[in-house]
Amino acid sequence: MKKIISILCFCLLLMFYYSCSKSNETTQQNPPPGNNPPPGACDTVNMQYAAHIAPLIQTNCFSCHSTANMAISGISLEGYANLKARVDDGKLLGTITHAAGFSPMPKGLPKLSDCNINRIRGWINRGAPNN
Repeated sequence: MKKIISILCFCLLLMFYYSCSKSNETTQQNPPPGNNPPPGACDTVNMQYAAHIAPLIQTNCFSCHSTANMAISGISLEGYANLKARVDDGKLLGTITHAAGFSPMPKGLPKLSDCNINRIRGWINRGAPNN
């Protein structure tokens, strides 16, 4: 009986992981309008949390890192306080740039566009304000 329960738990975990990576893959291939500007038109100046950063994180990260999906990843980036904690510990920038020593995100997919990484970096360099 324990063996059956263990197998069922393992299968459920695989389903959660697979659904997380598949929905994130779709998001990466088909970003919403306005998320990736035309080449050469990347505005990284005066990035605001509510207008620019939160929607970018929601689009690219919430399939695994929302409060509702905490069982999948164990990390929520939903809300300013949760995201700011990852900024302050240096993990947000390290993971999205696929830097050595960090778990590359989005998991199993190419990193965010240079423009979106630079948007987040610009916001962080300005102190990651809650604006």
